[in-house]
Formats: sequence, C-alpha cells, structure tokens
Amino acid sequence: MQVSSVTGMTINGFIAIGNELFKVVSFPSATSVQASRAEEGTAAEGHSTNDAITILNAKIASQDELIEDVVAADVSIRVKQASVGLDANDYILIGSEFMKLVAVAPDTKGITTLQFADEKVIEAGDGQDFKIRFQYSQVRLTAHDFLDVGTGSKANTNWPGLPNSPNVPSYEIDEDRPGRVYYVSTDQDGNFSVGKYFRVEQATGKATLDASAFDLSGLSSLRLGSIGAQLGAAIN
Repeated sequence: MQVSSVTGMTINGFIAIGNELFKVVSFPSATSVQASRAEEGTAAEGHSTNDAITILNAKIASQDELIEDVVAADVSIRVKQASVGLDANDYILIGSEFMKLVAVAPDTKGITTLQFADEKVIEAGDGQDFKIRFQYSQVRLTAHDFLDVGTGSKANTNWPGLPNSPNVPSYEIDEDRPGRVYYVSTDQDGNFSVGKYFRVEQATGKATLDASAFDLSGLSSLRLGSIGAQLGAAIN
C-alpha cells in the first residue's frame, strides 16, 4: 500500500487502519509498505485515501490476564500484570477487541488465592460475597478402628456375630457439608486408610492413591520396594 511515510514503522510491527490490523512485512520504498492483513482476529475492510494510520510496535510475547469481569460500558480493567509492562498509549487485545490505554496505575485492592479442599461445582461470579467458616464443624479421628462399620445399620452389623451385609468403606464416614471429618483408620480386616485419598489392603498389598489430590507432577508411576511381599508393586 502507498503511504505518506514509513517513518516509525518496523518489520513485524503492526499498523492499524480503522478496525483492521496489519502486520508489516517489508518496505518496497520510502512511501510504500507491504503488510499482511486481518491480523489478530480483525477483519479485512475497505480503506480510502487519507485514512489515518496508527503505528504500533511489535507484539509483546508475554501475555497478561484479567482478574475482574469487564462489561461493554467499563472504561477501566484490572489485570494480573504477570511480568508484562503496560504503559499509556499502548494497545492491548482482549478477545477480539482492541483497547488503547489512557493511563496505568498500581492495583491497590490486592489478590488472595483460596484453595478449596474439594472441587467447587457451582460457578461464582466476579464480586460475589462469601462467608469464611460459616457454620463450620470439624471432627478428627486418629488411629480409629472401624470394626464392621459400613454395613448400613446397627442391625446389619450384627455384632458380635458376622455382618448380615458386606461392609462398604464409603459408609464409614458420613460428612454433612460444610462439616468435615479427617481420619486415619483401620477396619476389621486391618485395611489402612488416610481419609478418602489413600488406602492399603493388608491381605493383598494393594494400595490405592487418589493422584488428583497429590502433587505428583513429573511422575508417571510411584514404585514401592515391597508391599505384601510383592516386590516392585506400582501405584499408577
């Protein structure tokens, strides 16, 4: 395309005309520029002689992210600023929308990261209130013996006789949220449990580990020396 001057433009830099973004490829002459069109999700559109050209620098490889919802009427945004320097008159792209920064100021609100014990299945919107330890109850059991617990009822347990129905380990603990039960236990067969995340069957040496609840990054398997006389038994 023919331009009045290529001063300020750089190879791989960007220029904007209207709502279309171009990426500079080369300068055939001092008054012409070759560029690729419809960059960064913009659409190609017609342009006229004397249309204004906004010269932009090359794209910064580092990316930032929003930490607060933005609606169409907002004129300010909050960003994480993860090693990305933002200055007035910079252009940023969020989704398919380009924005020109008027001013940049430090965020005085701060950020707190909460880690939940269990996955939150219901989404929470920006600005939603929450209560901390609201009606919270906690029970802790250490080295507790679940002897024939988990048959479903006292009658089914049939103590001191044999249970009338098989023991179900998931019935050993009954949590009513937001209450929590933390426990280390054995059952009538000597099976060892640390909550619901780790369990060892003593008769077979089988170990069950909830990998999603542990940081095992970089490991494809965890190999133990000896469990129940089975050398090299692996926990996948």
